[in-house]
This record gives sequence, structure tokens and C-alpha cells, in this order.
Amino acid sequence: MANCETYDAFGGRISFKILPVADVCDESLLVYGEIRRGNALTSSAYLASIRCGEQVSTLNVPAQAVTDAGVGGLLDRMAAQMR
Repeated sequence: MANCETYDAFGGRISFKILPVADVCDESLLVYGEIRRGNALTSSAYLASIRCGEQVSTLNVPAQAVTDAGVGGLLDRMAAQMR
């Protein structure tokens, strides 16, 4: 898992992690991002992106909407709809 540098923005700290995934089409990318703001709740989301031929699809999902186990199938479901 690759961790990107943490940045100050939007009144908090933003960090990203690139998660390992198997390519379901030509290319696949899954990123987990967090925004931490002092004493406020942490905002987090997954960004999924896949390319099949010349078609590209992206999806931004709040982390609360999908379990860690469900994230693995996210790219598979996106690819199935693109084919």
C-alpha cells in the first residue's frame, strides 16, 4: 500500500492511500482518502477508477457506505457494467 504525503487543506489534514487491486480491465486504481479536522469527525471516502479500452469510469464512495470487504468487489462491479 502506498501512502501519499499528508497535506494541510480545508481547515484540516488530507491524506491518501493507494490500495492494491487486481486489474479488472486494462487499468484499475483504488484510493482511500481522509480529511481530519481537529476535534471534528474524520471524513473518508474511496475513489475507484478503471479503464476498459477507451472507456474510463470513476466512482467516489463515502467510506461509511461500503465495508472493507465490499471494497474489493467495487471495481469488479464497475467493470461488469462497462463491458
